[in-house]
Amino acid sequence: MATLKQLFLRFPALLLFALIALLTRPYYYADSFEYTKCIMDQEDGKSPPMFLEASHLIWRPLGFVVHFVLAPILTHGFGPARFAQVSLSLILISVVLTLIGIVYFYRLLRLLPIPESSVQVMALLFVASQCVMNFSRTGTSYMAGISTLIVGLYYVFTAAQSLPTARRLILPGLLLALAPLLWVPYLLALPAAVLVFPFVNGWTRKNIMASLKLSMIVGMAAAILLLPTAAYLRLTPMGFVNWMLHPGQIRYNAGPLRTFFGLPKLLFYLGDDGLYVKRFLYHDPYNPVSVATLLSLGLWKIALFYVSLVLAFFTIWHTKATRKYLLFITAGIIPTIVLSLQWDGAALERHMPLEPFLFVAFALGFAYGSKYVRSLLLVVSLVALLLNAGAMWYATAATTEGRVAAQIGEIWPRLNEHSMVTVLNIQDGLVLFQRIHPLHTYNQSNHLRPYPLMGSIEDSMRFWLPRFERTEKECWSEQGAVWVNKSLLAASPGATDYWIENETSGISWRSISSYFRSQHYSDSTEHFLLLRHELP
Repeated sequence: MATLKQLFLRFPALLLFALIALLTRPYYYADSFEYTKCIMDQEDGKSPPMFLEASHLIWRPLGFVVHFVLAPILTHGFGPARFAQVSLSLILISVVLTLIGIVYFYRLLRLLPIPESSVQVMALLFVASQCVMNFSRTGTSYMAGISTLIVGLYYVFTAAQSLPTARRLILPGLLLALAPLLWVPYLLALPAAVLVFPFVNGWTRKNIMASLKLSMIVGMAAAILLLPTAAYLRLTPMGFVNWMLHPGQIRYNAGPLRTFFGLPKLLFYLGDDGLYVKRFLYHDPYNPVSVATLLSLGLWKIALFYVSLVLAFFTIWHTKATRKYLLFITAGIIPTIVLSLQWDGAALERHMPLEPFLFVAFALGFAYGSKYVRSLLLVVSLVALLLNAGAMWYATAATTEGRVAAQIGEIWPRLNEHSMVTVLNIQDGLVLFQRIHPLHTYNQSNHLRPYPLMGSIEDSMRFWLPRFERTEKECWSEQGAVWVNKSLLAASPGATDYWIENETSGISWRSISSYFRSQHYSDSTEHFLLLRHELP
């Protein structure tokens, strides 16, 4: 008990993390559902092709091993609910590595020339930020990768305080090589990490050689980790390059506006602000958004983020003691911004490689800024905590879960593993329910199969009708039922439906609602219609 008390006194942000874990629930699980299914398929001997996938190479195998080890304990607690068992295994990895990351974030900050008060404020902001509060308790690899990167940076900075020998660079080199194997965009943080020596201590021959040694160790460690996988997959050199770069070939939802609105999500929950901004930009006739409405949204959060960032950089530049860190911070941030401009910059996880550098900038800005800058960053910390905790409050999440579960209950007895429930898109409540409530009874079988008409790829959106009709026939051929959400028959989309008219060329709400109103149904519930099986 005394040891635990000392731990919380030295690292009070751990106590905040514990409180957050008790009082809130994540709202966004990203691809955790797919990771869990993939691990289950591997356990069943199906050898899914995505089990070894370059963008999260070691995440699924790590979850596979942890579930194998913990299976006796988890089976005792959850019985045959294997989806819950595997999900919890991934969540436990994320939580444990996040805790390690918090401790090492403290240690990293204490290597900087800043007072303890600045360390404490920034550590609390780190834990209260949306990226940590949300992803720390999901079955995704994002926080695991960030923690690995933070620990690696700590040991690089520790080595930079003395004459670094090759032996002292082995551990940071291995950690830096591991981070991209958890989420490949963490590669973008490596140039700044390996160049810490000349960035912070000057461009002397000794420091340049230290960076070269570290680069070689990172490269060798990556090769040792990757070559067995390449051999197992029987990849040729060109095939290996294509396999590694495949995530970077995805180019959709690009542009500076998405990046501009996406970057503040590292700190703040923005809710559906992006939906309303897009409705304004696309002049949505069904749910128009005026300039006054736009200004009444949470745009102040975006302004607060960018003003704080600019003032932090200004403070670092104008302070002699901190100016040497500016190149390190900039080199850690710019590559991620460049990628986000090309690859869905509105997504929170796209910006996570720059997270350690962003918080180092805030820490230095808080330590050396004027009283106004310090006050502003204190406001940022308080707003992040209240805003994010409020958005993820446990009671609110439980109410939403109960409401959607009641809807599913209307048709649950009549679903089988070949049935499908047609919804608008991946933002629909049924899709989110399946992804963010991995321990719920309804998610322990394959009976709940939401089918989003609008997929995440533009081609699948443009050809939504032939794709739906093909899937519909496949469902019927397997003796499944085709249910349709009644909202798809409405004359206009609801205000809370994630629909922006004119966003996707060639698709209108009228074409969707007209099609489903013209179909024949054999039964209905309060929220769903059962599509009649038309014989060929």
